[in-house]
Amino acid sequence: MKTGYKWKATDGLSKGKIFKIVKISPNNVIYKSEETGTIYTTDRKHFEKYIQRVNKYWSDTNKAYKNKKERLKTNEKYC
Repeated sequence: MKTGYKWKATDGLSKGKIFKIVKISPNNVIYKSEETGTIYTTDRKHFEKYIQRVNKYWSDTNKAYKNKKERLKTNEKYC
């Protein structure tokens, strides 16, 4: 995690919106909405857990997409 890190939110009202880390301190993380420019501050410990959850969600989504695409390719060969 470092300043300038961007991610796409996975839940809540901001689902699908892109955010960027503006500043990191030992206790807090300050991040900004790329769409509205609104600045948010949160506890670093909770934020790190949130980013892990976001990364897992997008990783699982991408794996499911690739698996489905591969299954469709193999089914087309047998038709």
